[in-house]
Amino acid sequence: MRVYTQVRQRLPDGIGKYLLVKLADSMAKDGILSIGEKAGTAGKWVSVSGKALGLSNRVEEFEKLGVHINHYQKSLEHPRSGTVTNRPLSGWLN
Repeated sequence: MRVYTQVRQRLPDGIGKYLLVKLADSMAKDGILSIGEKAGTAGKWVSVSGKALGLSNRVEEFEKLGVHINHYQKSLEHPRSGTVTNRPLSGWLN
Protein backbone atom coordinates (compact mmCIF):
# COMPACT_ATOMS: atom_id res chain seq x y z
CA MET A 1 0.00 0.00 0.00
CA ARG A 2 2.97 2.27 0.64
CA VAL A 3 4.07 2.11 -3.00
CA TYR A 4 0.52 2.80 -4.19
CA THR A 5 0.35 5.90 -1.99
CA GLN A 6 3.71 7.15 -3.26
CA VAL A 7 2.62 6.75 -6.88
CA ARG A 8 -0.72 8.47 -6.19
CA GLN A 9 1.20 11.43 -4.74
CA ARG A 10 3.26 11.67 -7.94
CA LEU A 11 0.19 11.41 -10.17
CA PRO A 12 -2.47 13.57 -8.49
CA ASP A 13 -4.63 13.97 -11.60
CA GLY A 14 -5.02 13.05 -15.25
CA ILE A 15 -4.67 9.61 -16.81
CA GLY A 16 -2.32 8.45 -14.06
CA LYS A 17 -4.91 9.12 -11.38
CA TYR A 18 -7.62 7.47 -13.49
CA LEU A 19 -5.56 4.29 -13.99
CA LEU A 20 -4.57 4.09 -10.33
CA VAL A 21 -8.16 4.47 -9.14
CA LYS A 22 -9.28 1.75 -11.57
CA LEU A 23 -6.36 -0.44 -10.44
CA ALA A 24 -7.36 -0.12 -6.80
CA ASP A 25 -11.03 -0.78 -7.56
CA SER A 26 -10.24 -3.87 -9.62
CA MET A 27 -7.79 -5.23 -7.04
CA ALA A 28 -10.50 -4.91 -4.37
CA LYS A 29 -12.93 -6.87 -6.58
CA ASP A 30 -11.84 -9.51 -9.11
CA GLY A 31 -8.19 -8.54 -9.67
CA ILE A 32 -6.41 -7.24 -12.78
CA LEU A 33 -5.12 -10.41 -14.40
CA SER A 34 -6.73 -12.14 -17.34
CA ILE A 35 -6.09 -15.53 -18.90
CA GLY A 36 -6.21 -15.82 -22.65
CA GLU A 37 -4.38 -16.64 -25.82
CA LYS A 38 -1.37 -14.80 -27.17
CA ALA A 39 -1.10 -14.32 -30.92
CA GLY A 40 1.36 -16.70 -32.56
CA THR A 41 1.87 -18.88 -29.49
CA ALA A 42 0.35 -22.02 -28.06
CA GLY A 43 -1.38 -22.37 -24.72
CA LYS A 44 -2.89 -19.95 -22.26
CA TRP A 45 -1.17 -16.77 -21.08
CA VAL A 46 -1.66 -14.56 -18.00
CA SER A 47 -1.51 -10.79 -18.52
CA VAL A 48 -2.88 -7.54 -17.14
CA SER A 49 -6.44 -6.87 -18.26
CA GLY A 50 -6.92 -3.50 -19.91
CA LYS A 51 -10.62 -3.71 -19.05
CA ALA A 52 -9.78 -4.01 -15.35
CA LEU A 53 -7.92 -0.70 -15.69
CA GLY A 54 -10.89 0.99 -17.31
CA LEU A 55 -9.61 0.76 -20.88
CA SER A 56 -12.04 -0.19 -23.64
CA ASN A 57 -9.64 -2.20 -25.83
CA ARG A 58 -7.02 -4.85 -25.30
CA VAL A 59 -3.58 -3.38 -24.78
CA GLU A 60 -0.94 -5.10 -26.90
CA GLU A 61 1.86 -4.10 -24.51
CA PHE A 62 0.14 -5.95 -21.66
CA GLU A 63 0.01 -9.06 -23.82
CA LYS A 64 3.72 -8.73 -24.63
CA LEU A 65 4.46 -8.73 -20.89
CA GLY A 66 2.23 -11.74 -20.29
CA VAL A 67 3.60 -15.05 -19.02
CA HIS A 68 2.65 -18.59 -19.91
CA ILE A 69 0.16 -19.98 -17.42
CA ASN A 70 2.54 -22.80 -16.41
CA HIS A 71 5.18 -20.26 -15.36
CA TYR A 72 2.57 -18.24 -13.51
CA GLN A 73 1.32 -21.29 -11.61
CA LYS A 74 4.89 -22.29 -10.68
CA SER A 75 5.56 -18.78 -9.38
CA LEU A 76 2.51 -19.10 -7.11
CA GLU A 77 3.87 -22.38 -5.73
CA HIS A 78 7.32 -20.92 -5.04
CA PRO A 79 6.94 -17.14 -4.84
CA ARG A 80 10.59 -16.31 -4.14
CA SER A 81 12.30 -18.76 -6.51
CA GLY A 82 11.79 -16.68 -9.66
CA THR A 83 12.58 -13.31 -8.12
CA VAL A 84 14.78 -11.13 -10.29
CA THR A 85 16.89 -8.60 -8.42
CA ASN A 86 18.75 -5.51 -9.53
CA ARG A 87 17.26 -5.53 -13.01
CA PRO A 88 16.36 -2.11 -14.40
CA LEU A 89 12.79 -1.57 -15.55
CA SER A 90 13.99 -0.96 -19.10
CA GLY A 91 15.17 -4.59 -19.20
CA TRP A 92 11.59 -5.75 -18.65
CA LEU A 93 10.23 -3.66 -21.48
CA ASN A 94 12.66 -4.72 -24.23
